[in-house]
Amino acid sequence: MGDLKRPVEPYRIKVVERIKKTTRAGREAELKKAGYNVFNIPAEKIFIDLLTDSGTSAMSDNQWSGIMVGDESYAGARSFFRFEKSIKSIFGFAHVIPTHQGRAAERILFEAMVKKGDSVPNNIHFDTTQANVEVRGASTPFRISRSSRTRSLRSIRKGIRSAASASSRSRPTSATSRPASKRSSSRAAFH
Repeated sequence: MGDLKRPVEPYRIKVVERIKKTTRAGREAELKKAGYNVFNIPAEKIFIDLLTDSGTSAMSDNQWSGIMVGDESYAGARSFFRFEKSIKSIFGFAHVIPTHQGRAAERILFEAMVKKGDSVPNNIHFDTTQANVEVRGASTPFRISRSSRTRSLRSIRKGIRSAASASSRSRPTSATSRPASKRSSSRAAFH
């Protein structure tokens, strides 16, 4: 690994935020203190956030300048028409509905696509995704084997295979149909 060539990034970072590097022992202590639920850990204690995709990278000089010259009009903003033209030319969509976050996009999508009684399976639904499905009267099958909850990669692979084969043999169970104690413990193990 000593002779591994590391490429130089083709950009300059315009904004930085200091973060505190953590130790394994420190992370384990914080996780235990939080009841193994990462939503209970203060953000300043997180070194690398693998839970979110929101705001996890530096903005480019073009993005920062876009904020300064952006059209903040409530309706008819030129920035929307540029955005709409780009999306239509790339994807060929007839309609473009901008949203501020993925959860808002999911709500619009699920209102259009998911009906009462539908089943929307996933290995582990994100909490807002599960809520957006279940509020429509659909179920969110949750099939993870006990062995997948260990730290062993081999066990995780085995658990995923077991869950997949079990799903093909029987009707999946909705996460909300399980007792709350089992639901919360399994969710905490993965968030």
